[in-house]
Amino acid sequence: MKIASQADFQIGEATTYPAVITGGTEFRINVPVKNTGNKDTESVKAILKTKSYFTGTKTDYLGDIEQGAEKIATFELEADRDTIPDNYETDIKIIWKDGDERLETTKSFALIVVSGEGSNTGIMAIAAGAGLLIVIIIGVFIYFKRKKRRGE
Repeated sequence: MKIASQADFQIGEATTYPAVITGGTEFRINVPVKNTGNKDTESVKAILKTKSYFTGTKTDYLGDIEQGAEKIATFELEADRDTIPDNYETDIKIIWKDGDERLETTKSFALIVVSGEGSNTGIMAIAAGAGLLIVIIIGVFIYFKRKKRRGE
């Protein structure tokens, strides 16, 4: 009985930048792809299969990956502004050549989108501070104007 050598892939933990994805956000997703098989692979391509909420570059050509080596598939995406906060099952299809044969495998991972509520707290704090500063300046102006009238 002869066992043929074959390639296999392990998908590492996907990371995103920014780390938190909300509706309307552009983000980069990096997915480690490791050749865990017992043979080198040629012309490796990663294709991301996402829900329609996510648009952008969903294909990355990784080239050849030697046995035991790892490369990072990178995708530039945008979450639609109407994307509902949830864990989205996302597939990554790995396609490669073995001689004249085209092979593929599909692995899955979760893409997490969180609520955008509360994400503008920094802007709101700045706006509130600016508003308070304006009120104080107007108050001081009125105070000195009244004081000047009484003094005349």
